[in-house]
Amino acid sequence: MRLLTTHSKADAFYIIGRPKFSVWAILYAKLTDKPVTLALTGKAEVFNNKQSFREKLFAACDNYIATTHEIKESFIKDAHINPDKISVIPHGIDIKKYPFVSYEDRCIAKQQVGLDSVIPNLLFCARVAPNKGILIALEVWKQIYEHYPDSKFYIVGGGDNTLLDEARRVSEQCNNSIIVVGEVDDVTPYHRLSDVYIFPSEHEGLPTSLLEAMSSGLATVCSDIGGNNDLIFDDVTGYRVPVKDVNAYVEKVSKLFDNIDLREKMGKCSSKYVEEHCSYDVVSKEMEITVTNQRKEPIDMLSEKPVISNVK
Repeated sequence: MRLLTTHSKADAFYIIGRPKFSVWAILYAKLTDKPVTLALTGKAEVFNNKQSFREKLFAACDNYIATTHEIKESFIKDAHINPDKISVIPHGIDIKKYPFVSYEDRCIAKQQVGLDSVIPNLLFCARVAPNKGILIALEVWKQIYEHYPDSKFYIVGGGDNTLLDEARRVSEQCNNSIIVVGEVDDVTPYHRLSDVYIFPSEHEGLPTSLLEAMSSGLATVCSDIGGNNDLIFDDVTGYRVPVKDVNAYVEKVSKLFDNIDLREKMGKCSSKYVEEHCSYDVVSKEMEITVTNQRKEPIDMLSEKPVISNVK
């Protein structure tokens, strides 16, 4: 009904994902000659246009938005969409909420809560679930703690109570060095207290929590998967390592713990990259051009790779 009432005056249709009503929106857009754009944020959402009538309708949109290159490739390979219709546009974040934190400001934040200002800390900030790699992160910390017994590991995020209890058990083994924070409304205090971000997820679209950590100036060690590959570049914004490779994580986290200058340069590069490519202000302008069918050729907002030498 809304298509015939409140939505009847719409100039364009923008659909995120594949909700049930989306096929009717596409049909209505076609009947009224209005441009329709379909945006997918996960590879699992991609359809096959050679299957059902519903799937074929998804292939009839004017424009497509992929938030990662992996999703774009799936649009082409699995959905058989013309590449000329596909733009790579990340979902943005409000960078004002996640400002860059300098090394000096991190030191001050640590001192304010009674921590040693020069001891590096690790941060995991995501839903605590098996596919987010929390068990891998705990195994990593067991080894990190042996070499950095004064460091802290912050686990920020709610989720599986069994896994949260496991984190507390490991913390007891490691002299209570793991701080299980749980779910919070504001993660920025933990960005300020941390020096390295660990993100061992098994599969992702474009991770919002990773964008937020990068914006705050954290160097990252993450799994070599999905949207991580569009954000984290070895020796530039952090390191990507094979999924579940505990030793590789330990090696890279240790490298960053040992090198203040390196993680500071990576953090600046990360923050700058998010500001220029993934901030709301930048993304919304490109999104409007695409959705209103003004774009003559697709855009790839993640095609430019960051260069650490360009950061001052």
